Amino acid sequence: MATDVQTGTITTQVPARLDRLPWSRFHRRVVIGWAALCFFLAGSGASAAYLTVSEIFPNAFRMLAAGSSTLVRRRWPHHARRVCTHAAAAT
Repeated sequence: MATDVQTGTITTQVPARLDRLPWSRFHRRVVIGWAALCFFLAGSGASAAYLTVSEIFPNAFRMLAAGSSTLVRRRWPHHARRVCTHAAAAT
């Protein structure tokens, strides 16, 4: 039960590493929508818990900052390592 396997080269326009894909208008819309969703969920949680704006939105900013830093580290990991290296050298 032998099968013939054809080998060859497959060419594609997708880079070997997906972080090499160009940043487009679609990606900006996803990030803006994600930020809007964070604030929407924070606001709906605040109204459900009867919290004021001054009590909930600092937490929303922290959540947005944590998520944004994660996105930046995944998008540009070599920049994140460079910053960490300089910060460690300064201390």
